[in-house]
Amino acid sequence: NTLLSDSMHKLVKNISTFVVAISSMSLVVSGLSILNNSYANIAMRSPEIALRRVLGASKKSIRNQFLVESMILLCCGVIIGSILSEGIILILNLFKVKTALSFLQFIVVGAVPVLIGMLASVGPANFAGAKNITDLLRTDYN
Repeated sequence: NTLLSDSMHKLVKNISTFVVAISSMSLVVSGLSILNNSYANIAMRSPEIALRRVLGASKKSIRNQFLVESMILLCCGVIIGSILSEGIILILNLFKVKTALSFLQFIVVGAVPVLIGMLASVGPANFAGAKNITDLLRTDYN
């Protein structure tokens, strides 16, 4: 009986390790996707950045604008994901599948994507703030 129990524990541990590895890769890919989208957003909004800089906006205010925008989008995504996961938990409970997430688990699950998104947004935001006004004005936007 203990041999079977030990085998089950090893199996569950291996499956858990595999799930964590896949989730980690997913988070890295998500971070790279956020990074890529942030750079593309900055490239498309170069005329806006140029206009704001010409009108007197500092590099720091440009950087902060992009950071705040990304944080708002990330927090909205976490809220939507939390609502969806809570809905899925309620549906599973209707089918007598016992599932529950504690408040601490919700906080941790929400904080990790926000942290990754924040780290992925800092570089592009600094890039946007550091752009030279003359280079921005010379760029062809057609």
